[in-house]
Amino acid sequence: MNYSISKLTLSFLALLLISFYSNAQTELTSIEIENFQQQVFAKAEEVENLQGTFIQTKHEEFLSSPAESSGKFYYNTNNQLNWTYIEPFAMGILFTDGKLFLTENGKAREIDVSAYKMFDQLSELISKSINGKIIQQQDFEITYTKAGDFTKTILKPISQQQQLFSQIELYFNSDYLVEQIKLVEGEESYVLICLNDLKVNQPIAESVFEVEK
Repeated sequence: MNYSISKLTLSFLALLLISFYSNAQTELTSIEIENFQQQVFAKAEEVENLQGTFIQTKHEEFLSSPAESSGKFYYNTNNQLNWTYIEPFAMGILFTDGKLFLTENGKAREIDVSAYKMFDQLSELISKSINGKIIQQQDFEITYTKAGDFTKTILKPISQQQQLFSQIELYFNSDYLVEQIKLVEGEESYVLICLNDLKVNQPIAESVFEVEK
C-alpha cells in the first residue's frame, strides 16, 4: 500500500514537473506579440537615456568556469553609449558621433571602425538591445516566448554572413526594458550580459560621453 502511494505520489510530481516546464516558456500568440511590440516601441519613445550596472559572463567550452566582468553603462538616444568595465580590469568603450573609442590606463584612442568591425557591431547591438529597437530589424527571424517574469525574444540572423553571433536572446522585464542579453556564438559558447540598477531618464553628465584627453 505504501509502495502504491509512493508510486502515485511520484507520478503526480512528475506530471507537475512536466506541466511546470511546458508552461515555463510558452510562445506568445500573434495578438500578444503585436501588443508586446507596441509596448516596447512606446517605451523606447519615452526613453531619452538609460544607465545602470552590468555583469558579463563569457562561457566557453574550454573554460573550466565562466569568465566574469562587471561595470557600468550609460546610453542616450543620440546614439551614444559608454560601456565601462571596472572588474577585473578597467577599460572603457565609448561610441559617439559614429566613432568608437577605447580608454585604457586613462588614455583614449579612436578605433578604426572598418578595421574593427566587431567593436562597431557589438556597440550597435548593445545600443539597439538596450532600447529594444533591435526587434525592428528585418534581417532577423524572431520568436517570442514568455519565460517566467520575462518576455524572451530569440533573434536568429536570416543570413549568417558577417554575423558575430548565431543567435541573440533578449529578456524584457515587465517595464519593457531589456534586463538580460545572451549572445550565442556556438553550442557551448555564449556571452550573458545582465543589466542591473536600471535608471531611466535620470541626469547624466555630458562628460560621460566625451573623449578623455
